[in-house]
Amino acid sequence: MTAGYSHQLTKEQAIDNSRLWFYVLLGTATASNLVYYCTAPLVGVGTIAGSTVSRRKAIAVVLCMWCFNQFLGFTVRDYPYTPSTFAWGIVMGVGAILAVLLSTVKLSSVRKQPGGSYIWFLASLLLGYGIYELILWISSFALGGTENFTASILWDVLAGNAVWAIVLGLVHYLLVQRWRDRV
Repeated sequence: MTAGYSHQLTKEQAIDNSRLWFYVLLGTATASNLVYYCTAPLVGVGTIAGSTVSRRKAIAVVLCMWCFNQFLGFTVRDYPYTPSTFAWGIVMGVGAILAVLLSTVKLSSVRKQPGGSYIWFLASLLLGYGIYELILWISSFALGGTENFTASILWDVLAGNAVWAIVLGLVHYLLVQRWRDRV
């Protein structure tokens, strides 16, 4: 540490950098696979992870979630062992990683504005979901399944992702408030 320089984390940064928050994300992401089958909320969980933890940790959360989803799919849920099924899994993983990478972008001009972090979180959730579904839709021309991209299905998947992201966002907020009350 240089003389005269002191760097103190804000309470929010302390939570973001804590093992507790990382494990909450990791545990919730993994548990979400027990609720969802093919539509695991990869984007929703990835967005809150990308908005609160380092890029490396956010990618780790989504990769663990994706791996557990694939494990359950091929062992418990009897996904067929076909090239198409494996390809769909890879496409989902790539789409989720791209959505996470988007959410880790730190737009200082937006974030410095009052409520800017929340605006960016919402924008990255919607943009990340759009990127994710666009990648899946483009892939469906080669892998089949274009008929699954109806407004009703897309809305349901977005709603599920949004619920997970918002609930985790509220947990994050409560942890920050609790931390503030203790200090």
